[in-house]
Amino acid sequence: MRPDPSVKEHGRRGGPGRATVLVLAGTLTIMAGAVVSPAIPGIRAAFADTADVDLLARMITSAHALAIVLFSPFAGALSERIGRKRALVTGMFTFALGGSSGFYLPDLVSILAGRVVLGIGVSLIMTNSVTMIADLYDGTERRRLLGRQTAAGAFGGVLLLVGGGALAGLGWRTVFLVYLLGAALAALALTRLPETRPAAEDARRGAGRGGPPGVPRRAPGAACPRGWRRR
Repeated sequence: MRPDPSVKEHGRRGGPGRATVLVLAGTLTIMAGAVVSPAIPGIRAAFADTADVDLLARMITSAHALAIVLFSPFAGALSERIGRKRALVTGMFTFALGGSSGFYLPDLVSILAGRVVLGIGVSLIMTNSVTMIADLYDGTERRRLLGRQTAAGAFGGVLLLVGGGALAGLGWRTVFLVYLLGAALAALALTRLPETRPAAEDARRGAGRGGPPGVPRRAPGAACPRGWRRR
């Protein structure tokens, strides 16, 4: 998907709210595994009668990583088809749905399935938050936002790990409610981020102009520019 110049200009006028959404998106990717770590002893105790409970409990912190690896190639293809904003918002809602599932799902196997859904959401967020920064910003401003996104992820990971430990004292299921931050950020993304055109739409627009995007059409009867061959 080519960055639309009008979208890039719109991004420059977007103000700090737009940049904040994209920077905080980096925090979601880090918190995916960090938040739930303090709850593992409580999970192990709650499902002590489950076969292989030690292995399954440890997989709570890593199952989403496997989903990220497997789904990331498809995340890029999806963003090309439906547009970066839609893919990013979809990822944030998927993040909230899969991450918070540990609060209400009844058994350890279904919680692990929810962690896979969480990983799918993270892959969409990772792919599209970075590319939207590249689409909307140039030069020094782009580098600054990418640096802030990395810093926010590292700082947020530490903060949320401490917060997860505090919530684990209230009950291991309570920790999973932190993932609802993804839904709150998705609501902000819907109002703050500009729409982007899917690649398929770019191709249709180019075909409607008689050629690919960026190639000017010659008016009927006009003289060919020097070096062009008349067909």
